[in-house]
Amino acid sequence: MSEIKRSWFSSCEEGKTKTVKNLVEDGFDLNTRTEDDESTGLILASEKGYAEIVKTLIVAGADVSAKDIDGNSALMWASSGGHLETVRMILKAKARVNSPNKTGETAVILAAFNGHLEILKALIVAGADINITNNNEENVLMFASFNGYLETAKYLIKLGIDVNAKDLEGKTALEWATSNEHVEIVGMLLEAGAEK
Repeated sequence: MSEIKRSWFSSCEEGKTKTVKNLVEDGFDLNTRTEDDESTGLILASEKGYAEIVKTLIVAGADVSAKDIDGNSALMWASSGGHLETVRMILKAKARVNSPNKTGETAVILAAFNGHLEILKALIVAGADINITNNNEENVLMFASFNGYLETAKYLIKLGIDVNAKDLEGKTALEWATSNEHVEIVGMLLEAGAEK
């Protein structure tokens, strides 16, 4: 890897805004990928939540829908990491909100899995499908229930998500919540019509 590429990727990953801006001004190819996991500078900066770098890259024309070797986009990394400002910028740049990674997870699934309710809301406003499932047919309510994110589960129920949806093993959100002893979520799911 050339010294310029090394500087580019480390600057995007470490939040060195000035270096990134200088390389952008010098015409560096914004969509250059790392050799190991095929990340772009935008993906690396989004994962860390470096909003100023993300903004610079988007304005300069970086591909907001580019994906790494596992199929994760900048939007997915920012959603998973809880970087709301970054998520909003990427959404404004018209990233594909329901695009899945190799395991079928989308930004909304990753936000729910990590309990990032405000990001989940922003994604839904932008058109994220709350009924989407990953390759194991696990949905956002199942992940919120399993991980004990009460407010996230409450919000999803309020939106009308199917509380009795089943994954490939036939487990529902109720079973996911029960397995980790999230009593409040169990009670809420039962009140919402979850079947035992």
